[in-house]
Amino acid sequence: RGIFQVEMVCGYSLGGRVSLAMRRLSLQDQLEGKNKFILTPETKMVLFGSNPGTFFPSEQHDTKSIFNGDDRVVKDDNLASIMQKTFERSMLVSDESGDIWASFLVKWYAAPLWGNLQSNDSSAYGEMISRRTAHLMQRGSDLSEILSSCSPGRNSMVDWKYASSFQTMFVAGSLDEKYVDIGKNWETIAGIRYQEIAGVGHAVLCEASSEVAKIIGDFVQTTSNKDEMMVQNQEQARSRDIPLIELFPSSTSSETEAPLLVTPTQIEFETFSLGVGDPSSNHGSTGLFGIGWGKGSQNTKDELKTREGIILSFSTGGDLVGVGEISPLSGLHEETFEDALAQVGEIRNTMAEIPDLIPALEPITILSLNGSLSRYINELLDRCGIQTDSLLPSVRSGLESAVISLASQAISMTTPQALAAASPVPIEEGMSYMLVLNGIETRSAQSLRSKSEKNNLAFTSFKVKIGHRSVEDDANILSDRSSSGKVRGDANRLWTMSQAVSFSESLSSNVDFVQANLEFIEEPLVRYDCIESQVEALESFYHKTGLKYALDESIAELVAAENNDFVKVEKRLRTIFKDNAGCAAFVLKPALLGSEMSIMLARLCNDLEMGAVFSSSFDSAVGLAHASFLASVSDAYARTRNSPVVFAHGLGTFTTLISDTISPSFASFVNSSGIVDIERLSKSIYGLSLDETTVMKSGGKETTVTSSITLPFSCDIACARFTDWPQQPRWSPWLSSVSYVPGSSETEWTLDVRGARLQWRAASAVSENPPKVVWESVSGLKNRGNVKFVPLSSTSCTMSATVTFVTPRPISMLFKNNEFLKEFLRNKLMSWSLEMFRDVVKADLALERGDAELGDALFGSVEGRASAIEATLLLSSGNSENGKSDWQDWQ
Repeated sequence: RGIFQVEMVCGYSLGGRVSLAMRRLSLQDQLEGKNKFILTPETKMVLFGSNPGTFFPSEQHDTKSIFNGDDRVVKDDNLASIMQKTFERSMLVSDESGDIWASFLVKWYAAPLWGNLQSNDSSAYGEMISRRTAHLMQRGSDLSEILSSCSPGRNSMVDWKYASSFQTMFVAGSLDEKYVDIGKNWETIAGIRYQEIAGVGHAVLCEASSEVAKIIGDFVQTTSNKDEMMVQNQEQARSRDIPLIELFPSSTSSETEAPLLVTPTQIEFETFSLGVGDPSSNHGSTGLFGIGWGKGSQNTKDELKTREGIILSFSTGGDLVGVGEISPLSGLHEETFEDALAQVGEIRNTMAEIPDLIPALEPITILSLNGSLSRYINELLDRCGIQTDSLLPSVRSGLESAVISLASQAISMTTPQALAAASPVPIEEGMSYMLVLNGIETRSAQSLRSKSEKNNLAFTSFKVKIGHRSVEDDANILSDRSSSGKVRGDANRLWTMSQAVSFSESLSSNVDFVQANLEFIEEPLVRYDCIESQVEALESFYHKTGLKYALDESIAELVAAENNDFVKVEKRLRTIFKDNAGCAAFVLKPALLGSEMSIMLARLCNDLEMGAVFSSSFDSAVGLAHASFLASVSDAYARTRNSPVVFAHGLGTFTTLISDTISPSFASFVNSSGIVDIERLSKSIYGLSLDETTVMKSGGKETTVTSSITLPFSCDIACARFTDWPQQPRWSPWLSSVSYVPGSSETEWTLDVRGARLQWRAASAVSENPPKVVWESVSGLKNRGNVKFVPLSSTSCTMSATVTFVTPRPISMLFKNNEFLKEFLRNKLMSWSLEMFRDVVKADLALERGDAELGDALFGSVEGRASAIEATLLLSSGNSENGKSDWQDWQ
């Protein structure tokens, strides 16, 4: 008929099932190599109140399920029989046939799924009955046969699997409860688009023709990113157990499948500033000193009190987004925060000017971390007109992390899973999703060990900064630390050879400690002119003392000297360590070396039978998470090669952070033994965007909740009680604590959400006449709000509260698949909180005037409502097919 391309198919009810069958048959034709098929993978589908089949096989025979195919066949056959008999009767009594069919239709449209069809528009309803009566008078027998033979139970119940999530829209009337449930389930299970039309039932075409036309018009005009569709096609095939069918086939035949390509379109970033310090003091007020290499490690005057950095996002402009951290550290990086900020700004602005020139990336190739990532970054810089050798190490690190994160999402895997799957050598069998970290004691006056003890962290390995005390004191401190497990020292090149040997002699009285607990000393000797001379001296130290050493600064200097050329770096290291045996490990800092260089060096370590220790640069959670993922992949490589050399990783610096860039913080994923749960952490980071970091900024995906209540006491009493901040958990039981920050007008808040802890600090102000309270968080979980008290009389007032926040990731994961919880938060949680505030204050006032009976009764009411809230949250998380809740899946 001259139709060569179908852009969209729209189907109502049975027509929707026909559309799904067309999709399935077309894709099967394509799989069989046929050149012509009705629909292409790019064809959009809009389905109105259509039965897609059964999402779970067990439902097909479940008598309680709306997807019960057996039950549906019986019902459809019964209805078809009634239609056939009605048709035959109308043929016998032709004068009454119209009335017979009209009576049939009136009964039919009285069913619940049609909502208020009869009453919404009586004129339109009457016209529809007349029109359909005429059709049935002519074709009642044909339609009864179609009803029976096309019953869902007699046809494919899995056609929904072949619908492209990206290209499918399902529409239902809000009063059509059955298809509302189907739409929500399908959206949750397969990620299709779902839309409801308010106030109508199943007959959306009749009751809401304008809304239907707009939905179709808007959807047909949406543009689709082919790369994202290819990603969804792969995920669809994998998760639904259907053949993987090539999207967008080439006009020329080829036996080689075209690789998946993803084209980033933009870079965005936000800055952060976190408090750091010795946590044994109040809120880290003493700061940290002796941070960095060289002179920085000897600096005991300039304290590090804040950690400034940049969270970078690299995205396709759609659902795919990767994040990375850029946080140069004074004393370690040569560039400053301002240098890094200027360079990433230049890259962002240039990319915005050349969107068509941004290179596409091939995820699997990028994730192999075998040189392809560096080549991609260099090509991107070349397109931006930026010299590759001018790229600052911290900016390279952030870019690489963001690209890896983006590439992982493109193949629908978390970062550690994706890196394992794409590894040049098979390592998946060696993957462990529990990563051991070591604790740290810096050169600050007060030991950070107190933080570990305070938080019940019992690290099995501890790193102690040494070299700034006498060698005798250093030896004694290391011996003392060994009581809790393994220990390693980090001298940061502060010793001469004679001092290093004297240190060893001070340990001679504790041979058992050296043999059983001392892992190695990082960079014990002063700097030599090149790495060859450095290692020669270190080997001499090893032969004189028997103490193993590790390289840190030396590796970074070598990489810089060879301009990040791994081939040259590898050649020199293999030559150096051909016959040397004293090196226990390379200490690798992704924030300085970059991700790809770090992993390639880790592989080389294993080839040289050394350990690879991934170490942080006092990064925030984004940088720590990425380093953890790399470390888990490195350890898997070692286990696959049966290497006995696997050390705890130097990522315990999270104990120095007063706040963090994600919520829950990195610390939330570390257990009491200092082991980070990589699986939970990777799920938390997966799909993270700038909106979901806890960097304070305007905008973001905000949720606003508003509620009001009448209070049986005055404005002054209400305001005074509400602004007694430490009392807040009494009427908000999900709050663990609220406390005043010493020496500040700010307050510190802690929220427990199903086992995860979220924290923030807030600044608040109170105005009078009428009383009003306003607040905004200054760190941690982003939120702001106000409470107004308007007098009704001298003994009553109204209380109106508005809270706006960027949804924390644990809650957003529940929101994603749970419409009920959204409604619960908006319409129940806030109103119940105000009711509990009312009852708590009423109870306090009753007790203050001696009415203990009323006070106790009111407190009982508060406790009952708190229990109801917890029970509702437990129930609302639901159970998935395998018995795990959405929350458990997120964890």
